[in-house]
Amino acid sequence: MKRRAFLKNSTVFTLPAFLGGFDMSAMPSSLMTTLINGDSDKVLVLIDLNGGNDGLNTFIPIDVYGNLANARPNVILPENSILEMTDTIGLHPEMIGVKNMFDNSNLTLIQGVGYPDQNRSHFRSADIWNTGSKADEYKPTGWMGRYLDDTFPGYPSDYPTTDCPDPFAVTMGKSISGTCQGTDSNFSLAIINTNDIGGLDTGVEVPQPNDCYGAEIDFLVETFKKSNAYADRVVAAADAGGSNPNLYPDTTLANQLKTVAQLISGGLQTKIYVLKLGGFDTHSDQVVDGDTIQGNHASLLKNLSDAIYAFQEDLKLQGLEDRVIGSTFSEFGRKAKENGSLGTDHGEIAPMFVFGNPVNGGVSGTNVDLSEATDDNNFQLETVQFDYRQTLGTLLQNFLGADDTVIDSAFFNFSTDQSFANLKINDTIIFIHKKLKTKMIINLRKLAKRILKVYLNLFLKDQSKNRTKPLFALYFY
Repeated sequence: MKRRAFLKNSTVFTLPAFLGGFDMSAMPSSLMTTLINGDSDKVLVLIDLNGGNDGLNTFIPIDVYGNLANARPNVILPENSILEMTDTIGLHPEMIGVKNMFDNSNLTLIQGVGYPDQNRSHFRSADIWNTGSKADEYKPTGWMGRYLDDTFPGYPSDYPTTDCPDPFAVTMGKSISGTCQGTDSNFSLAIINTNDIGGLDTGVEVPQPNDCYGAEIDFLVETFKKSNAYADRVVAAADAGGSNPNLYPDTTLANQLKTVAQLISGGLQTKIYVLKLGGFDTHSDQVVDGDTIQGNHASLLKNLSDAIYAFQEDLKLQGLEDRVIGSTFSEFGRKAKENGSLGTDHGEIAPMFVFGNPVNGGVSGTNVDLSEATDDNNFQLETVQFDYRQTLGTLLQNFLGADDTVIDSAFFNFSTDQSFANLKINDTIIFIHKKLKTKMIINLRKLAKRILKVYLNLFLKDQSKNRTKPLFALYFY
C-alpha cells in the first residue's frame, strides 16, 4: 500500500487518539472526520456557526421590518428591541458585544454570502465550504489545505523544522477541520485542553521487518514523534502565555478563545485556528412563544457575541490586537418565512462578519430583497451578493498576503474559467488599516533613526582616529 493511501485510509489515523485530553489529530485523517510558521505574525481565527445560522434574526433589515414581520409573525423580534447598527440594519438585542465592536470599527458585516445552486444539506454544504468547491464539484482537499500544500511542500514527512516548529493550524475541539485537509495529511492539530496534554508512547523501539509492514510501523512511530513534538510546543506556549480570564464568560466557545489568546501570547507560531459553535439548526424553539427576544437562537447569539468581544478585549490588553482577525461562517442561512414550530427551515444565502482591530469596519453589500422569497421558490432568498470564495480569498490576500497563484490553487473555478484573485471585497475589508499604517510608519522611522545613529557613531569614531570616512557615512552625516 502506498504511504499516501495508508495515511488516508488507516483506521488508526481517521480516529483521533485522545491522551490526557489531547487530541493527537496532527496525524493524518480522512475528510470524514505562516500562514504559518515563518516570518508572518498574523493570525486568522475561523468560527463555524454550525447548523445554518438565521441571518434575518441576527442582522435585521429594519428598513423592511413590516415585510419581515408579515413573513415571520411569531418569531420576529419586537422592533423597539433591535440594536441599531445603521439606518437600515439592526442587530439582535443579545449581541451587545458585537454592537460595541461595530461601533469601534472593529467589525465588518458581509451581506448575502453563498454560492450558485446552493445545496441545503448540512453535510454537503459544509463540505463545499470546507473544500472551496462549487455545488457540483467534489474535492478531496480543503481550501486551506491546498494553500498550505503549495506553501509547505513535503508535509508531513519534512516537518516540524527549525523554521516551522509549530502546528500549521489548530482546531479547538475533538475533531480536525476539513478546511485544513491537505493532499497527504490534515495540517491541523486538534486540542481539547492545554492544561492536561499527554503524549503518544512510541514504546521500545526495535528493528522492524524489512517489508511493507515494517516500513509502515516505522512511519507510525515517526508520526507519533512529530505529534509529540507539536504537543510539547503547545504546552510551552500555554505555560508562557498570558490571558485575562475574568473577561470571559464560562462557555465552551469563550474558553476556547481564551486558550487561543493564551497560545498567541505564549509565542506559538500557529497562524490558523478553527472553532465551532453548534446548535444553529433552529427548526423549532428558535424563540420562546410570546417572547421572541428569548429562545435557543438568542442564547447562541449571546454566547457568540460575548465570547468574541471578550477575546478582542483580551488581545487589546495584551497588545496583540493588531495581529489577529476572526471570521464567522455558516453552511447556509434560513428561509425568509417562519415554519409552524417557532422556528425557521434551511435557506440559502447568509451574512458573515469579520472582526478585529485590523478590519476596516462597515458593511459590504445591501439588505436582502424579501420580495424574491415567494411560494414559488419555497420562500428562499437566493441572490448571492458575494461568493463565499470571494470572502475567504479576501482574507487570504488582504490579511495573510497570499498571491494570485495561491488563490487560484485554492479557489479557481474551472467550469467558468474564473479566478477569485481579482474579486476581493475591497470596499470595507481592507486589512491594512489606517491605524496599522500609522504604526508601521512610526516603526520604520524608529528603525531609520537607529541605523542613522549607528552609522554616525562609526563615522565619528573613524574621524577621531583620522581615518578615511566610509562612503556610506558621508550620506548619513
